[in-house]
Amino acid sequence: MWIGESSHTLDAKYRVFLPKRFQDGLGRDAEGGLTAILSRGFEDCIALYSDAGFQRALDRMQVQAFSSEQQRLMQRLLFSDTYHTTLDAAGRIILPESLRALAQIESKDVVVVGLIDRIEVWDKARWVQFKSHNQSKFNQLDRVLSAPGLAPGQ
Repeated sequence: MWIGESSHTLDAKYRVFLPKRFQDGLGRDAEGGLTAILSRGFEDCIALYSDAGFQRALDRMQVQAFSSEQQRLMQRLLFSDTYHTTLDAAGRIILPESLRALAQIESKDVVVVGLIDRIEVWDKARWVQFKSHNQSKFNQLDRVLSAPGLAPGQ
């Protein structure tokens, strides 16, 4: 489970440090390196999943090769900007150019946010604006969490 936020600076190679508390939920490859899935996130951010977490997200979606035209379109948009990656020895992850563009990461300052089953990486100025704009909506939390159709744990 990932929670909290922290501010970081991208280095010259567009790597961002992933705090230890976020690294703890990731799996390892055959060589023992920490692995993650980076993908396009909602509201213009980068989503980071553990391998198992990404598989759980896929299990909740219908991912069939010969589905409807709209499903194929969404699959193309999602999977064409999805990357399996390994953290380096210093706990950094490279943010691919295509994902930085989609997330509108224009400065070196980013925020890493834990959201239970995924982590989001935001351009810091956009994150501050997003939070400021939406802070007053927090009191709607009880209505959102008790909405019909949400199973416990989702």
